[in-house]
Amino acid sequence: MYKRVKPSTKQIRETSKRVNNLSIIEVFDRLFSDAIGKGLTVYDIYIMSHLYIHYGLSAKQISEHSNTSMLGIRQCVNKLIGLGYVERSNGYSLILTSRGISYIESFI
Repeated sequence: MYKRVKPSTKQIRETSKRVNNLSIIEVFDRLFSDAIGKGLTVYDIYIMSHLYIHYGLSAKQISEHSNTSMLGIRQCVNKLIGLGYVERSNGYSLILTSRGISYIESFI
């Protein structure tokens, strides 16, 4: 199991420098074209980005954040688990795997 820890201040500064040099249009273009090639939907990326920001959430918390039904969340989460981007920890909590983290960080 991959346990993600909060970044250090040095890592935060380096990430903010990279983000400042990007155009948001370029990021969305790369994100969506790559997602379509890998069989992901925008909602799959939305779930992974929430897990990236919050270091781990339950499906219920994601459902409350996004105002979406639990059934829709479970379908997306099961798909992401099957693709190896997300895994369950402690029964209910969802975390990104190293593959999911590298996928999200490839756009930053």
